Amino acid sequence: MKTFTAFFYLLLVHSSYTLAAKELLLDTNKYQAANLGWPGWKSCTSPPGHLGNWAYTKFLNETVGKYTICYQGHHQRAWLISPYIPFGVAKKVYVNIEYSTKSNCSIRSKNCTSFLYFIGLQFQENIGNQFCEKSELYSRIRDTLDLEEIIHAKESSLLADQKGRKVSLLGQHRKFAAFVTVQENMNGMYLFLDGKGSCSIIQNVQVWYKVCHPKQIGNVYFPAAATEQTGTNVSYSNGSCTGKSQLVDDKVQPIMSCFPNGTWSKPQNLQSCACKAGHELQNNICQRMSENIIVVIIVFDLYLSYIFI
Repeated sequence: MKTFTAFFYLLLVHSSYTLAAKELLLDTNKYQAANLGWPGWKSCTSPPGHLGNWAYTKFLNETVGKYTICYQGHHQRAWLISPYIPFGVAKKVYVNIEYSTKSNCSIRSKNCTSFLYFIGLQFQENIGNQFCEKSELYSRIRDTLDLEEIIHAKESSLLADQKGRKVSLLGQHRKFAAFVTVQENMNGMYLFLDGKGSCSIIQNVQVWYKVCHPKQIGNVYFPAAATEQTGTNVSYSNGSCTGKSQLVDDKVQPIMSCFPNGTWSKPQNLQSCACKAGHELQNNICQRMSENIIVVIIVFDLYLSYIFI
């Protein structure tokens, strides 16, 4: 079995990064808009691996475009698993989950622990629908869980999480925001939503990465570039000559930097794409010269040749 790793870096519930330039990898909003369920999502009724002495139940897709879990017994637990999400060219992936929690198990019960886990695991490849059948996968999830790397919030302002912080997630339209740094040799990920002792609705899940979109400047085309993993680094895109232009020096490529917020820098070396013979630069694009200009050039060349014979 291919290796995988847990990832989520804990952030504040309200995100502060820009969404101006993003490439969506997953957006459940479109399923709701099309009056469809969430294709590829899987809820395990009795997953092997025995993550504690739990009675497993299901997230239910009762309302179109939303998943609901409403079991509040302290011994009940439910898993919802996303389809495989390929990273593509992404180097840093962002996750937003919108949900609401209407109630939780009684805090008067000493056995009550109410939470929603949002867990992400990176994989080398798509392993299909094997999570509900392979016990070693669930045991690996159990072994890799680290409260430093996942969200762990008890669904009541009267209860603190295991780090002693009091949080209140009861209410409508709560948002969880996180990001993952894509690890070497990892080509995609799965999201796991783990609910216990609460009555919650998962309203929307969105996964994306920031990107500088393709750009044409004159005769030079710059392909899309994914932003780098850290906020201080920039990625680079080499431009290619298009139309009736050609590269005059292989060592001097047109280049443009992609900033972490998904915007381009000022391009460099655009002059490296020069117009081919019989073409001239008009409105920053190489266009064919008019016949009169070509005739004049030919006559002038013949005149010069006559003088120096």
